[in-house]
Amino acid sequence: MAVDSSEQGPRFVNAWAQHPPLRFFGGVALGVFLLAIPWSLEEPLRFGSVEAIASAGLVLLCGSLTARWGANFVAALSRALDSLAL
Repeated sequence: MAVDSSEQGPRFVNAWAQHPPLRFFGGVALGVFLLAIPWSLEEPLRFGSVEAIASAGLVLLCGSLTARWGANFVAALSRALDSLAL
């Protein structure tokens, strides 16, 4: 039985969902986006060693959680961002 190609979805979405390294880099991008929110609200941008360590930790945490839980983590993060009044 032949499968219609329109039912499979885009190939890059399937590849992203099946490979944890690709999901990790998607999570890193989400982490950088999360960091951009408070940075855009802060007038004089202070960036010391504490901020650098916390920023790297957040980015790595988002990457790791996305690699582990994939779309479930991204959906939960999206719901949390939707509830913010920014």
